[in-house]
Amino acid sequence: MDTNNLLWVSHEHHESQGIHRKIEFDERDNIFVGRVLGLHTMISFHGETVAELRSELETAIEEFLRDCKEQGVRPRNLRLASSC
Repeated sequence: MDTNNLLWVSHEHHESQGIHRKIEFDERDNIFVGRVLGLHTMISFHGETVAELRSELETAIEEFLRDCKEQGVRPRNLRLASSC
């Protein structure tokens, strides 16, 4: 991503879920782009609106947890009620 097109960057930590995420706005593509930080794999998500971004984050985490469960791997650094 070309950082010249970024309007802002937000680093957020949600203690209740143990999720650290970085959210950027890409002015060129007019989308929010996010990544979950601190995991052994990359979880990324994007959306055109904040509501879409939040929904995509939830979907990305659900997919990550499903993959962990299918592979018999316990996710590290992520404390969710649906943790495998």
